[in-house]
Amino acid sequence: MSRRTLQSPWLYFSAAGLLLLVGLASQVRIHWPSRPEGGVAELDALRQRHDLNVVFLLVDTLRADRLSAYGYARPTSPSLDLLAREGVRFAHVSSQSSWTKSSMASILTSTTPATNGVLRWNQALPESVTLPAEIFRQAGYRTAGLYRNEWVNRAFGFAQGFEVYHTPFYAEPPQNFRQNTPEPQKLAGSDADLTRSAAEFVESFRDQRFFLYLHYMDVHQYAYDSAAPVFGTSSSDLYDSAINWVDRNIGRLVEALDQNGLLKRTVVVIAADHGEGFGEHGVEGHGTTLFREVLDVPLILVLPFRWKGGLVVETPVQNLDIFPTVLDLLGLPPLPGAQGRSLVPLMEAAGRGQPAPPELAARPSFAELDRTWGNAKKDPNPIASIGLGRWKLIQSVLDPAEAALFDHGADPGEQKNVAAAKGASLGRLRQVLEQQLAAPREAGAPPESVEVDPSSLEQLRALGYVLQPH
Repeated sequence: MSRRTLQSPWLYFSAAGLLLLVGLASQVRIHWPSRPEGGVAELDALRQRHDLNVVFLLVDTLRADRLSAYGYARPTSPSLDLLAREGVRFAHVSSQSSWTKSSMASILTSTTPATNGVLRWNQALPESVTLPAEIFRQAGYRTAGLYRNEWVNRAFGFAQGFEVYHTPFYAEPPQNFRQNTPEPQKLAGSDADLTRSAAEFVESFRDQRFFLYLHYMDVHQYAYDSAAPVFGTSSSDLYDSAINWVDRNIGRLVEALDQNGLLKRTVVVIAADHGEGFGEHGVEGHGTTLFREVLDVPLILVLPFRWKGGLVVETPVQNLDIFPTVLDLLGLPPLPGAQGRSLVPLMEAAGRGQPAPPELAARPSFAELDRTWGNAKKDPNPIASIGLGRWKLIQSVLDPAEAALFDHGADPGEQKNVAAAKGASLGRLRQVLEQQLAAPREAGAPPESVEVDPSSLEQLRALGYVLQPH
């Protein structure tokens, strides 16, 4: 098929795709038996295969502890739970920021915000940075990205390497579809648009290798259809219903892969950019703090085989490890300047019942957030965090005296600041954090400042962000 055809958005909007939207009104048949069973040997053999696709599913605003696979009591995620039981689930995953653009810059460059510098609303990745889609395309993959969050649009540098990169065509949402946001903040369409377009892409390119990035948004919008369980009326309850709706979208996409004979030759990565707060620290939402509720996210790998009994990796990892892992799995070149590490050795060790390799067993995790990122009238006011073992430090970058230290062993919810009582631990973490913040940039160039067009600004405000660009 010609590149001109691939670039045409009409490829994704056929009548067959509309049937998918209807199908999402009912529960997905959760059963995908087509893949063979496997383990460490089959994992290592993936590098020798030349028929594998990659589907990167990013669920915006999804915190790990709201999935049954991560211990949640409510049935929010039956599709993801099954995929986790037959794949690889990383039990402890930390994001590098609590708002989308900064977090996605870290995921796609495998660098911390301190390194890539994407911390404010108008900052973009420079063209000199190499993104995963560029590596896939150089290796002969067809590359497509579909998103519903304007923070990852092409103006901010995220389209590099993609042959197709755009928002999906908006259809009418399912019957009785509910977005629990004020009327001016409602996004057009629903994640069913994304699923439908992705299924059409899969069917059209099933005979070619592809890298497909999908960015789901309805959890962010607390949006769901009439088939989702009703857990209650609070924001937290509505959020759980939205997870169930997006879970069924993901289940339908996996089913489309299976029906096209692709599940046994596709690596599916399920991740999130950040979580969501529900008053645990006096704040609802995200993009304002670096507490666990906004940094702890899921990471599930669905492999071309079913891992017998499932594999759970308990060693803490980070979002910036995702693409070093995927590229290593497929035997592709690494991202230049990556600070993340491939997690393949961790999976191999866990699969053999062995301890984690020392170089991966006790790594610090970093996150950073500019608290004035959306207000051009205010000077930067960044905070940063480091987690290491049982300890986590959150402190102001400009004023180190503004610090909070938490002992996850005794206080997993980060409710008690023990900085005054644990000076030695505070000092150790502060030293490592300050070294990280002072490290020279390795992403190749500082971030670019870009003009954001009025249409994109309105879309961003529709997500609920309060922006003051002038």
